[in-house]
Amino acid sequence: MAIMRISTKVHSIITSAASGHYAHPFFEAIDPQRAVHSGKNIRRFRAVVQDLNNEFAEDMRLFGHTYSIENADEAVVWSEDAKSEASFEASDGGSDEEPDVGSEEPLDGDSKLKGLAVREASVETTRGRGPRPQHLTFEEGVSWVKNAIVRCRGRELPSSVNLEVTSHLFWEQSAPWKVTAKEHISRIQDMCREFVDQVLEYAVPKEFKKPLEKISTTAVLEQSLQDAQEEFQKLLKDKEQHRSSAHSY
Repeated sequence: MAIMRISTKVHSIITSAASGHYAHPFFEAIDPQRAVHSGKNIRRFRAVVQDLNNEFAEDMRLFGHTYSIENADEAVVWSEDAKSEASFEASDGGSDEEPDVGSEEPLDGDSKLKGLAVREASVETTRGRGPRPQHLTFEEGVSWVKNAIVRCRGRELPSSVNLEVTSHLFWEQSAPWKVTAKEHISRIQDMCREFVDQVLEYAVPKEFKKPLEKISTTAVLEQSLQDAQEEFQKLLKDKEQHRSSAHSY
């Protein structure tokens, strides 16, 4: 009977946490001083997973590409701004006045080009993720594509492009996906372990906790990780297939 009561209690808590219903006393009050996935805030598990998913999506957006290629229109605007700034400084004859340190206005075109990189760097420093994308100007991006086209020549007619070139560009540009996704799986696994540990700490008598972990929860968590990794490998295998492209007219 004791095992049945413990099982029912644990099942009820885990079901509530996974569903996002936090009325049970186990969840306690929110700790606003700690991160969503830290301390007892981990008990609100659906919120934790959603927060980690949002971070993963942001990491993919900021760091999920090998090259960050400058937009052609933006490149023209930045170039014109840089020329205007240089013309103004030349007509002014130079100034002894020190620049305003607190000003947020960029001092030249290069500063504008680096705006996104600065934001990416701040996120990378905060989370300790992998390398940032390599910045390419619009011209460098075009050169990258041209090099791929030349090196992917096949049986296509002269002046046409091998249809497989899109796949090769995609594979190179999406190279960081694997590392970022593996790290996300690892973080979710760590949160699962911590959450289950807190549930057992709350719902299970001390003399039952270690045996229960040994015969049940550890094996279940390991199996869940293995299932996630198998699904991940399926996604990677699918990613290796040639991309289909379409034109809208």
